[in-house]
Amino acid sequence: MKNKNSFLLAAILACVVAVSIFFFAGGAKGMSAYQVAVKNGFKGSETEWLNSLKGTNGKDAEPLDYAALYASAKQSGEVSEDTTYLQFLQDYIVKNSTSESSSLALAIQNSIRSSVSIYVKSRSGGSVSGGAGTIFDIDEYGNAKIVTNYHVTYTGYNFNDIYILPYEDNYLTYTYNSGFALINALENMGDHTIKATYIGGSKIHDIAVLEVKNNARLAKLYADQSLDKVTLANSLDEPVAGTTCYAIGNPLGEGMSATQGVVSVPYEQVYVEDVENADSAFMMRAIRVTCAINGGNSGGGLFNYKGELIGVINSRRYTVSNIDQTDVDGFGFAIPLSVTKNIVNKIIAECNGITKTQPTLYTFGINYNIVDCKANYNSSTGKITTTETIKVDSVETNSYAKAAGLKSGDILNSVTVNYKNGTTVTSQINHYYTLSDIMLTISSGDKITVNVTRPSVGNIDSNIVTF
Repeated sequence: MKNKNSFLLAAILACVVAVSIFFFAGGAKGMSAYQVAVKNGFKGSETEWLNSLKGTNGKDAEPLDYAALYASAKQSGEVSEDTTYLQFLQDYIVKNSTSESSSLALAIQNSIRSSVSIYVKSRSGGSVSGGAGTIFDIDEYGNAKIVTNYHVTYTGYNFNDIYILPYEDNYLTYTYNSGFALINALENMGDHTIKATYIGGSKIHDIAVLEVKNNARLAKLYADQSLDKVTLANSLDEPVAGTTCYAIGNPLGEGMSATQGVVSVPYEQVYVEDVENADSAFMMRAIRVTCAINGGNSGGGLFNYKGELIGVINSRRYTVSNIDQTDVDGFGFAIPLSVTKNIVNKIIAECNGITKTQPTLYTFGINYNIVDCKANYNSSTGKITTTETIKVDSVETNSYAKAAGLKSGDILNSVTVNYKNGTTVTSQINHYYTLSDIMLTISSGDKITVNVTRPSVGNIDSNIVTF
């Protein structure tokens, strides 16, 4: 892979050669590239013109036309045809930049291309709420899948009108001084009206998927590179404490914006209010971040410094207790990518927004706890990660775990899944959430084998369980 400087130089030289070939073929009386530059307004010597191609202090000329570099790279074979504009920016610009702040700014602006504001109008009560979403898939025909929070879309999905707004239409949010005025405008803006439909969601994971079909405006924005699908972080590279991150959302429904912070806790179990029943709550896994999170950020993406999605923002801590009502800063939460990706895949595969709106979720049927935890320092990366030892407390009656032969006291080592498509994956169970994450990938016909350490017996494999 060439670095940024060498690639830009190659692009510049290619342009010079192209100009020379054209004029040597009889165009403009055989003028040189420098003479052409002078004719078009450049003032200075030929040496000064050559230096201007390099920019100040020998750096690349600014501003760069990234879209032109991308097109040139594809044409020359520098990148493959299936490389997206988003991937090109990350590989050739972000990763090779000498300035962390400029890299982060570029990553943020690039992530905005895969983000949208969401506005929901309840047909039953007439209320309007705002949130955000991330484009998981989009094509040249204006078909898109958008991921957001379940609670952003909920009030009874059949009774909602849902609209999405790209970044370039942010001006509409301050042109209209109320949510109702904005919704009314969106409903009557012709090609600018982008209405989405609800495909399905999971309340206990707070993830929902919206769909837009054959939308001419989305197709144009995609062709113009104003929109693109998000790039997902490597699921094997989990965020660690101190990871630079930023959230993109629609705070207070006033348009798309970004807030920067760090991952303060890579994962923890938090209680989240049940959107369908305010008197109850459920526990879910989350990444804690210091980014400023406000109402309207829900459903927006949490990104690392390379512009890769690492989670979906869904909540924040706003009181210490029922007695102390003081606001808490830098205490936001995001649903991890591993959960998001698996739930989204199940929703897209199983739900159609009409006859089925909830994916089929399997539970193994055991209660377990962390009995030991070890911090591991990697001197080559400078990162500290943890591994946990998980022990079975109890096995539920008539459960898959019971059929597998698991018993109280078993230490979970690994799980092997033989998927019905022929793929086999073995994962080490080294975190509290590992098994539950794997269960999100299970469909009817898949088979599981769990390796455990049983006191007085040693390491054994469970019975094979078919779902």
